[in-house]
Amino acid sequence: MAGAKFGCYIFQDGLTFEEILKIARQCERLGLESVWLKDNFSPWLHKWFRGQKAIPNASFLESWTTLSALASFTKKIRIGCVLVNLYRQPSLVAKMASTLDAISDGRLELGLSAGWNREECTSYGIAFPSASTRRKMLAEAVKVMKMMWTKQDPSFRGKHYSLHRALCWPKPVQKPRPTLWIGGSADETLGIAAREADGWIYGLCERGRYMESLKRLRVECDEAGRDWTTITKAWYGFVDIEAGRGRAKERRRLGGDEAKRTTAAITGRSEEVARELRTYLDAGVTYFIPAFRNENIYEQLQIFSHEVIRQLR
Repeated sequence: MAGAKFGCYIFQDGLTFEEILKIARQCERLGLESVWLKDNFSPWLHKWFRGQKAIPNASFLESWTTLSALASFTKKIRIGCVLVNLYRQPSLVAKMASTLDAISDGRLELGLSAGWNREECTSYGIAFPSASTRRKMLAEAVKVMKMMWTKQDPSFRGKHYSLHRALCWPKPVQKPRPTLWIGGSADETLGIAAREADGWIYGLCERGRYMESLKRLRVECDEAGRDWTTITKAWYGFVDIEAGRGRAKERRRLGGDEAKRTTAAITGRSEEVARELRTYLDAGVTYFIPAFRNENIYEQLQIFSHEVIRQLR
């Protein structure tokens, strides 16, 4: 339990860079391990929380450029993002990651996912192939990026990506490469995580679905001949902590059309939130990256750090 790590997932919905930086600095002061941004192009928090209204023309800062700026204004906290593989060429991502790892002095946490947001891809003119193709692209992308980080002048020819003596200097500060996460729950994605990743990250779902994915990850690790304990398992999701016993209990539920979302938020007093997170800890999860409502995130971070984390250690 003492080895569990805690971060914060920042949803950029409507936030300025100054506000994101203020949150990141508070996380750093509180001793959290990392801050993560969402790799989207437009706000979507309102799609999850009932009663959370969409903000017309709200800003949503792009994750990669924002992370680069955060690296320059923070000192110790690690910075991460689960990038959507469809949005950028993996060779370019590898080059950008090497650069950001240098700027941050080795503080980059890099995640990749196959992608799911058809609407966002369509609006930006990005191709959205079948789920099977997207996962095959993810598998190739991981190979491309690892070669870029570790080989002198790598060449690669796959079905979806190719390289020809692609120079990538400087190499990442972290050796042999930045921490690599795979996000998602499909069997093919879990297989990629088991074979290639340092960590697996999943969330925004109810506990039963997460636990089922965790079990399937173990099966994939066994089939790949990998010790399940060598891959870090991370949970991320919405947390809403009640600020005191005198306040009436508010069981906030997630909105949206899918019934599975209705139990995806962890809510209640700090001891209730800690009790729920402990079920994940007991199942082998050792990295927790909660997301909070932006309107009370500073208060929530204080309570989470001073009360919830203490009860988990």
